[in-house]
Amino acid sequence: MKVENINDDRFRIAIEFLKENQALNFNDVHFSLNGEEGLVEIGSESTWAGKITHETALSDIQRGINTFNYLVENSPDFAETVKGYSPRFSLIVDDGMVTVDIASLSHGEIIFLGD
Repeated sequence: MKVENINDDRFRIAIEFLKENQALNFNDVHFSLNGEEGLVEIGSESTWAGKITHETALSDIQRGINTFNYLVENSPDFAETVKGYSPRFSLIVDDGMVTVDIASLSHGEIIFLGD
């Protein structure tokens, strides 16, 4: 569920959907819970139309990190929902029908899938 404001009923509904293993999209960042692995999956949509480099991937993933931190700090409901989950940050491409991970952040390094 895509939301744009943490201070309205739509955001509270999105939190309930997140608890039910549905994705929450805020600031073009997708959040989902992976209970089996104890992860909150945080996928930043790529903003780059051309070739994605380590630098551009890191810039988009940093937006995901900042968005995650913002939600934890400013939404007690979100913070409670993701409590106990470890964050996993990735870069995704979402065409509206399919979402594909293309890179992830591991120990401060960008790892492209397929590398």
